[in-house]
Amino acid sequence: MSSLNVKYALEAAVAAIAPIIPAATISTSSIAAATVITTATAHGLTTGQLVTIAGHTSTPAINGVRKITKLSANTFSIPVAVTVAGSGGTVTANLTAWENMDFVPITDVPYQSVKFNFAAPDNPEFGASYFAQGFMQVDCVYPLQAGTGAALTRAELIVSTFKRGNTYVNSGITTHIVNTPQILAGYPTATDYVIPVRVRFRAQVPV
Repeated sequence: MSSLNVKYALEAAVAAIAPIIPAATISTSSIAAATVITTATAHGLTTGQLVTIAGHTSTPAINGVRKITKLSANTFSIPVAVTVAGSGGTVTANLTAWENMDFVPITDVPYQSVKFNFAAPDNPEFGASYFAQGFMQVDCVYPLQAGTGAALTRAELIVSTFKRGNTYVNSGITTHIVNTPQILAGYPTATDYVIPVRVRFRAQVPV
């Protein structure tokens, strides 16, 4: 299970990085068959996006992952019939594509994609442990023909998060960051501009 321990530990660290689109504070939810959420500031969301709503009080509860329809800069609806209006909490866009998880990119909306490449284990000597090693790659995917600034800023944030020597623990397995993460050459696709960041890791695993 060492591969999963490494994966879960590093994924949790990625999830803790500041979101690509800042979370918005929710002011109210309306009584409606498709409740209308009003945010205190512009939410920056787009129709069809999956979001996570947390800390909101309403009947029924609407917290969790929802697909939204944008109504205005400060309002959106979700397909939940609310019978008692609510208030409070936050809404955050889900903009990370995890391996083998549901994620549909939306045109001109940036996101990051996370995947793992495990190398052959290192067995420096016979004994009671070995080293799991490889790299996690985070692709910073941004709109095409919009320059490199935003994508590179995100890439540098990932580099600063996974500093050389940092450790991350899951179920007793400690994963070490062995080198400063590498920002690879950016490249265009048919629809996006991508800057990959490669985070090399090593974890001692008991046999």
